[in-house]
Amino acid sequence: MKTIILAGGKGTRLPESAKHIPKPLVEVAGKPILEHQIHALIAQGFPDIRLSLGHKAEVIRDWVVKRWPHVECVIEAEPRGTGGAIRYASADLLEPFLVVNGDIVSDFNFSDVASKGKETGANVILGHALPDAREMGLLEVQGDTIRAFLEKPKVERPGIINAGLYYLQPNLFHRMPDQFSIEHMIFPELARAGALRHVLHRGNYWFDCGTEERLRNVRAYLEVRSKR
Repeated sequence: MKTIILAGGKGTRLPESAKHIPKPLVEVAGKPILEHQIHALIAQGFPDIRLSLGHKAEVIRDWVVKRWPHVECVIEAEPRGTGGAIRYASADLLEPFLVVNGDIVSDFNFSDVASKGKETGANVILGHALPDAREMGLLEVQGDTIRAFLEKPKVERPGIINAGLYYLQPNLFHRMPDQFSIEHMIFPELARAGALRHVLHRGNYWFDCGTEERLRNVRAYLEVRSKR
């Protein structure tokens, strides 16, 4: 199964860490974010990897091919949004595939998501339960079905968020424009139709590395974890 890693972001919310290097190459616990993801995919039996690149694409590509020559790179000429990036990177795919957001560090179990998709024949989002979900939009779920996408809560409350790992059918993108957000244009429509499933993250940690504060949090957590 092909896995597409969305690694084209500019890292505008990482003014210190991504000032001189691409966001996917920012280091966490001694290695770049992208290396965490590629190592995990290969270790779990998902070596067929394709990177969706944009900002500083050549730097990332050169870094990757020296380490994993088999990893494919697709470069966008201009920003396309998350949906457009997936559409462009998956244009030749005829079978379902996985997608991972390139700024996540987590002990994902990729087989959980792939197995759910194969079992149901549906599109699948990995959900992650947070005790305080104020900084994230929430998933409204009923059983294993996602019913709606909710705005960020204004007060502290627990909830299930979109963890940035998907199992997707290629026919989702056949009639979509070149540039769009999958979070705004595809996922809510699938949820309203009752055609979007979720599986909960069963691991010990999940971090979005999109801001300097979140980056400090994941570094601190993994440092403590490494000393256990």
